[in-house]
Amino acid sequence: VDMIMVGRGSLGNPWLIRDLVDYFDEKPLMGPPTSLDRIQMCEKHFNYLLEEKIEKLAVLEMRSLASWYLKGIENGKQYKQKLINMVRKEEIFDLLKEIKEKL
Repeated sequence: VDMIMVGRGSLGNPWLIRDLVDYFDEKPLMGPPTSLDRIQMCEKHFNYLLEEKIEKLAVLEMRSLASWYLKGIENGKQYKQKLINMVRKEEIFDLLKEIKEKL
C-alpha cells in the first residue's frame, strides 16, 4: 500500500493515526484509549478549537465532535442529549468534568 485515506474513523479517535503508523512500522499496537483518555482528549480538542475560533463557533463545532468522543462511554446517549442545547464553553467543560467524575 502506498497510501491510505482516513476519514470518519478518526473522528473522536485520534489514536487511530498512531495505531496505523505503528502497524505499518510493525511496532506493537497500544491498547485502545480508556473512557478517561477519550474525555481528556475531547477537552484538549475543545481548547484547540477555542484558540482558533470565536467561542460561539467553537461550541457549535464541539457539540457535534464531542458526540464522537462519547461513543461507547457509559450513559453517552444522555450526555449527547445534554450537548444539543449548550451555547457556552463553560457548559461543555462542566459536562466533561461531570463525566470524568463519574468514570
